[in-house]
Amino acid sequence: MKLRTLLIAFFFALLLTPSMKAAGGLYNDAISIDPFSLLWGVSATYETKMSETNSLTLSAMYASWGWGWAGLSETYFGVGASYRWYIVNWFWDKKKKHGPIEGFGFGPAVALGYYSGYDNWDWINNKYDSRGTISVSIGAEASYKWVFAENWFLEPIVKLMITIPSYSRNFGDYGGINIGYTW
Repeated sequence: MKLRTLLIAFFFALLLTPSMKAAGGLYNDAISIDPFSLLWGVSATYETKMSETNSLTLSAMYASWGWGWAGLSETYFGVGASYRWYIVNWFWDKKKKHGPIEGFGFGPAVALGYYSGYDNWDWINNKYDSRGTISVSIGAEASYKWVFAENWFLEPIVKLMITIPSYSRNFGDYGGINIGYTW
């Protein structure tokens, strides 16, 4: 709960930050959260420009949910990275400079996660078994970053991942909408 509160406070502190556009009118860095993830935890992403058409993303996720009346709880921690290629100047005015961290991007993604919780009813001991699982997810992602109001952006994103071991509860395939700030 403290981590979620800290990340939310940091994100809203960015609201007070003055607009800072990178030299040449291009964006070099971005930070975002998925507001829907706040229902059960927090998911945050940092992105940095690597070249004129590529960027690197680093992400972290924490989720916790449970059924208190049944004595069950589950927790997930995860970190991930992706390398994106951005397709630039296809749908925009050719005179306007675009670069990474804006527009349509796609590329490979990897994630490492740890899940712990209660699962599988143990009929002999009359309780749920506790377990922890470390998993690795490998796949791809695609997103479209729409920058508005100078530095703020919305980013619909889809990830298709293969998770090993397959029985783990890592969030492999999913979509979301990130909202964030770029500079």
